[in-house]
Amino acid sequence: ASGRTLAPGEHVYGVLVQQDGAFTRLDIAAEAWDAYDHSAALSWWRRTVPLPERKAARVRLDAAALQRIFADLADATDPGRMAFRYVVALCLTRARKLSLERIVRDPDGTAWLALLERGGIRHRLRDPVLKAEDEAALTEQLLAVAGEESDK
Repeated sequence: ASGRTLAPGEHVYGVLVQQDGAFTRLDIAAEAWDAYDHSAALSWWRRTVPLPERKAARVRLDAAALQRIFADLADATDPGRMAFRYVVALCLTRARKLSLERIVRDPDGTAWLALLERGGIRHRLRDPVLKAEDEAALTEQLLAVAGEESDK
């Protein structure tokens, strides 16, 4: 999105956008950030272009990016964005950035997660009841957006 190849170790801005129904990360060079049209950005964060790995690496999620995405999608009303935020919340719970207080069910059976963020901030998220293929697609998109290779 910056019109040039980004160098390993370079600081860039990761931008979450939704294109053709899929969540995608665009990397914008720092010098191009101010000129970038932010209108389509759902979220953004600063990141470093990873160094090339010499061996096979595992993918690790960037917790800071996930926290930013979670906060930026707080007011989402689009079902796809709400489902993406739900998957992000599950990842943050696994990373111990959010803690699950309880699961609440409405009389109609709708499930809600009651989550607690450090600092005492509470969140309530509706379970989007994802089909297996939708969950797999969202997970793949999440890894593409907030994943980084790690040799750990």
